[in-house]
Amino acid sequence: MLKVSVIAAVFFTLGFFISNRYHDSDSALDNPNNAIQFINQKESQSKFPQDLPAIKNTANPPSQKNAKTINFVEPKTQFGYHEAFNSLEKFSADEIAEYLLSIDEYKTEMRAQIAWFLSGKYPEKAFDLLNSNLVTGDVELAKILAFNLSNNHPDLTYSWLKNNDNIFNQLFSNQTEKYQFKLINLQTLSKIPEFKWDAYEKGRALINNGPRGQDKYSMLRLAQYTASSNPLEAINYALSKADGHIDTNLLNGALTEFAKRDPTAASQYILENEDSIDPVAITATTSSFIFKDRYDEAFTLVDSLKNSELKKNTIGQLASNLVDYGKNETNGLKLIQSLKDNDSKVIAASSLLSSMSVVGYPVEKQIEILDQGLTNVPVHSKSWEYAWTLKKGYGKDSDATKNYIRQLQQQNPELAKVVSSILKDL
Repeated sequence: MLKVSVIAAVFFTLGFFISNRYHDSDSALDNPNNAIQFINQKESQSKFPQDLPAIKNTANPPSQKNAKTINFVEPKTQFGYHEAFNSLEKFSADEIAEYLLSIDEYKTEMRAQIAWFLSGKYPEKAFDLLNSNLVTGDVELAKILAFNLSNNHPDLTYSWLKNNDNIFNQLFSNQTEKYQFKLINLQTLSKIPEFKWDAYEKGRALINNGPRGQDKYSMLRLAQYTASSNPLEAINYALSKADGHIDTNLLNGALTEFAKRDPTAASQYILENEDSIDPVAITATTSSFIFKDRYDEAFTLVDSLKNSELKKNTIGQLASNLVDYGKNETNGLKLIQSLKDNDSKVIAASSLLSSMSVVGYPVEKQIEILDQGLTNVPVHSKSWEYAWTLKKGYGKDSDATKNYIRQLQQQNPELAKVVSSILKDL
């Protein structure tokens, strides 16, 4: 278990360097830490990897006679990785493979680093090792190579999987491991435009029949990857399925990608297809507006939602994000004031104050938000927010709470009475 954790941590750090060097598709190399642990054409005309030539099965591993020619120093900084990999550029695929096989098993991180480099730059040699008796001799190393190959070259790995069931089954005897590996491969493959629709459909079928059934997170991830190259095409594909049903997973995954480019158009799709929308798509759209300093459009979107539960979830998240993204509380107050119904105002205020409290806003500032944002909200609807804010902010400082209640009695006796009653039970 420790080996897997260490290897995953190494993968995360190496990802930036290898993905830039050896893979042509956009962000095709993902963080294997997430991967190991666990989106307007009706028909694709693409060439799926099953049409690629099979990887040749090499019977014997390379010799280790030149293993000592490489002196790889384990990097200790990010820049160190750049230097370390540069030092490997002058060596051939055979030399790097031989060096990899010579590294002691206990040097887990170094083996992971060399395996990553080999898989990225010389996939044919990595497949040669994977197909050799290395599988029976060192399964851990073989798994490292397999995951690296899948992340760097998902098309070649898909072809390899179709022609090497026996080796794959030796490597991954556990059914969950097999499922995870195949899913990661299809998710990564779906980023490549020429393979994406076949990879998406096969990935969707795999997830639906997998050990966790309707795995929403995995499906969303697959949908986002598929949509990454052309989100609008993916939205149209989701809305025009041959069976007449909207592919909601693909629609929402595609909208999270589309919102980064055009949040206004994404908003229109959301409002037109609200019954098929997940909060994740709305949050992605409002976040895009926030990053572009277009707050009013984000506020209008959530306030225009007709589904009360969807509206409740997304308003709370938006209010929280206004603070979490480093923006000031003034825009949170504007959100509260822009909302039409009182329930929405209270939800927004509650989420906003929760985030303000976490980042250290004084209780007086939080009360000010309530006073200005909930002015016309009935006492019975807003009294809990006042009581909880005082309790959370002043804690055991009863004098500070009493002083505030005395002031409140002068301004709003009814609210002061209800808040005092609630505080007795907190």
